[in-house]
Amino acid sequence: NTCWAYPGCPEGRGFDELGDKGVLSGTADREGVSLRFIPLCRRRYRILEADVTEASPREALEAVLPETADQDICRIIFTGEADERGVANKATATSKPEVPASTAPDARKAAGTMSPKSNKIYCYIGPNIRGYWHTGQIFRGERDSILTESAQLVEKHPLVKALLVPGGSLSAARLKVKEPGTAHYANYQKLQKELLEAAQEKVMPEYLAYQKGEAGNV
Repeated sequence: NTCWAYPGCPEGRGFDELGDKGVLSGTADREGVSLRFIPLCRRRYRILEADVTEASPREALEAVLPETADQDICRIIFTGEADERGVANKATATSKPEVPASTAPDARKAAGTMSPKSNKIYCYIGPNIRGYWHTGQIFRGERDSILTESAQLVEKHPLVKALLVPGGSLSAARLKVKEPGTAHYANYQKLQKELLEAAQEKVMPEYLAYQKGEAGNV
């Protein structure tokens, strides 16, 4: 068996390349292989989840921010349950709120937050699907409602259902979608192959027509 190791890129380039990036250093001899990871990146992409159920948005955010937050690029996903009134009251209790309490409901509305009964967050972690969903797209509401609103897409590509994950498990799902042997990885690869085959099928008649035309001009 051939063993190999790939350290990845030395610097993250987006939210699909999270955490430390660097190189592998080590030795390989007849006795075995010894490797260690050396981080080189000057900044990290991070996806952080802040639960506002029992805290104000600011308190929840400060609880999850790493010490290197001023150097890193962070995407914050607020989770938990709180109605508009609750968010406003919690913001008032914060010593120096980022957003005045009176504007909190309007801010939530502008952000597309749905009613308290449908404030769940889901994220699509599959490949881009032109005209429909893109990688990392965030949805708010009940899962069934989200899928119903995209019924045409679901009918054409049922695998998208398996790649629509709850906000609470997003961090783990983003790692698993890159890890061979996991269900997320398998579904991503199957859907990507499905999309590629669909694209090839769409352009093939045009290509054959072009080839036929070129042959007729010879």
